[in-house]
Amino acid sequence: MKLWVEERAVDETRTPDNLAGRALSTISRYSMFSPEQRVGVAVSGGADSVALLHVLAELAPQWNLSLHVLHLNHGLRGEHSDDDEEFVRKMAASLRLAYTGKRVAVGNEPGNLEERARDARQKFFLEAMREHGL
Repeated sequence: MKLWVEERAVDETRTPDNLAGRALSTISRYSMFSPEQRVGVAVSGGADSVALLHVLAELAPQWNLSLHVLHLNHGLRGEHSDDDEEFVRKMAASLRLAYTGKRVAVGNEPGNLEERARDARQKFFLEAMREHGL
C-alpha cells in the first residue's frame, strides 16, 4: 500500500513509523494479546475504530488472533446510525470476521444521555465477551 507524503509515494510497509508498526510496538510492549486469543473489536463506524479494525486485521496473523467485530447501534442519529451499523456489518463480512451487533434505545430514559449510552456499550461488550469467549 502506498502513502503519499510531501507529494511523493512512500511504501508504508517499509516505513518504520507506519501505523501498523507503531501498533505492533505498543501491543508487544504492553503484552496486550497472547497467541490464539479471541479478541473483540468495538467498531462504531467512525474513522478511528475502522482504522483500529484494519490495523488489527493486518496484525492478527502474527498472534493467530481470531477477531470478532462488535457494534452497538444506539439509534441516536436515526438513519445515520442504521447506515453505520450496515457499514460495520459489511466491513466485517468483507474481512471475513465474526460480527455481533445489537440495537438499544437509550434516548427516552431519564438522566445523562452520554452516560446511558456508555453504560449500554459496556453492558453489550461484557455480554459479547462472555457469550463469544472474547
